[in-house]
Amino acid sequence: MRMKRLLAAALAALTLLWAAGCGGYESHYSAVGFVHSNEAKSAFMEYYTFEGRMVFRLRADGTECLVCDAGLEAGSVSVTCVSGGEESVILTVSGGDGITVMGDPLPRGTVYILVDSPEKSMNGSFHFTLEKQT
Repeated sequence: MRMKRLLAAALAALTLLWAAGCGGYESHYSAVGFVHSNEAKSAFMEYYTFEGRMVFRLRADGTECLVCDAGLEAGSVSVTCVSGGEESVILTVSGGDGITVMGDPLPRGTVYILVDSPEKSMNGSFHFTLEKQT
């Protein structure tokens, strides 16, 4: 009986730790010709077709700004930055557009980048880096 209680308590503790560790942002998408990478200070995605949401996670040190370089042939994509409890759309790209954006300095901690395409977009390229402010 004691072993069952210990096992149940351990399982409950692990479940709590797992739930607390989730940022609440999940990728869900359909894509063709899709390549992506996510490191601590940079991330990118390039694709032939993409529809849905891709989530990247970066680590800011408190002295950096997010730089986003984006291009798209067709469709529309919005990019949202979530940092320090604040969520803001940093850019929206439509077919034929190319844009580079540098955001404001970010607080120290986890930065989530949400790339959303509510419809099928084509030939997209999105590169994100955390750079020291100049």
